[in-house]
Amino acid sequence: MDSLITSNQDDEAASGIDHNYTAADMPSHEKNSKPLVKANPRRVVLISIVVVSAVLILFFRKETWIWTTLGYMWEAFLFYNMAGNIRSGESQQTWRFFKLLRPVMFLQALLELSAVVVVGFTLYALPVLNWTWLKLIPLDGGHSTNLMVMPLARPLQEAAIKHPSMLQSIEMFSNWILAFGFLGILVLNLPAFAHAEELDFRDGTKNWKDGFKRSIRFGLVHCFVGIPIAFGLSLSIGGMWFTHQYFKGGVDNSTAHHLAHNLLVMTFILVILVSTLLHFHIPYLT
Repeated sequence: MDSLITSNQDDEAASGIDHNYTAADMPSHEKNSKPLVKANPRRVVLISIVVVSAVLILFFRKETWIWTTLGYMWEAFLFYNMAGNIRSGESQQTWRFFKLLRPVMFLQALLELSAVVVVGFTLYALPVLNWTWLKLIPLDGGHSTNLMVMPLARPLQEAAIKHPSMLQSIEMFSNWILAFGFLGILVLNLPAFAHAEELDFRDGTKNWKDGFKRSIRFGLVHCFVGIPIAFGLSLSIGGMWFTHQYFKGGVDNSTAHHLAHNLLVMTFILVILVSTLLHFHIPYLT
């Protein structure tokens, strides 16, 4: 062992290694350099949720409470992730797209959304196209929904409960508060979401043939968050509309129109929430 240590020391001396080298001797660019790999706490949380969910499903999949628990875990992550985007400044960097919005964009978005909805419901009547992977699990009661807005759907589903217990009434009241809070956080994240999707699906589009393929992928990728295949396909209409705007003015222009589309959807959801709440009575609490 002593010979090995001596041999290593001799090799280090020959190679010019200075054991007295300290942080003070480091060049300034090395002092200020950041690690090449930085842990993303939100990614760690998401991976943890996936692992915990897999374990719970493996051992308790027949229990009703497990799916409710997983649903709330997912909603908690959505709050955590979106609030983190705002706190870190990631979302704030894209708030400039709010300034690009024009009234005519919302009128155009209304026409585009109307086409998406009509085609979506037409396709939904066909076999297979009304399928969503959420039908495989009761995570959201087997409903077709967008998991990204699950906190907004929960109170609307609970409104159908005729005679809730006191515990259910407290849960309903809490979910209504969370729904409006989530809606506010979501709106602040919409520019970042729209911009990210435009960079993924519109940036670099060469022609309409390329744009059509990208638009189909854009629509179908939404099926991963739980919407039926029919509406994934119909969202391709929106993708082609955003492609048209990309050809006219680049990513910033398509992002602004995409943002107008998303804001209009959030407006419809807000109207539904408020209308339901005004006609909804929560026993024991109202």
